[in-house]
Amino acid sequence: MSDQEIQPRDWLRISAIITAIALLFWTPVESVERTSVLLFSAVICVLAALGFLRRSSDRYSFWHSVLTGSAGGLAVSPIASVLMLFKIGLHGHAVPDFSFSDILATLRLTPFWGIGGLLIGLGFGLWNLSYQE
Repeated sequence: MSDQEIQPRDWLRISAIITAIALLFWTPVESVERTSVLLFSAVICVLAALGFLRRSSDRYSFWHSVLTGSAGGLAVSPIASVLMLFKIGLHGHAVPDFSFSDILATLRLTPFWGIGGLLIGLGFGLWNLSYQE
């Protein structure tokens, strides 16, 4: 391998840096849509799950992949709610960007994100099993 070839760990770092920069540009923008918050939250959870799987000594275990995917999926809604609260506190308007009902609606999506993370972790685990033989 040449020294200039990008390694998988570099892709993870580059993706995290791009996400952080995009988040910094998104924070001051006046938006009341939950889609962007959920998208940022999902990207953060995917990067965290991939980083966790990469650092784990048991990263090729089927159940480890399933549990990591489930935990990542279950974390999307709470992280999105924290981002909403952060944006509300940062802007400090009389009428907040996100209402309490927006935050509750986001938290109600937790089971669906959890099932999605479970299915992705299941698929990743099966994919890893297919390469172990």
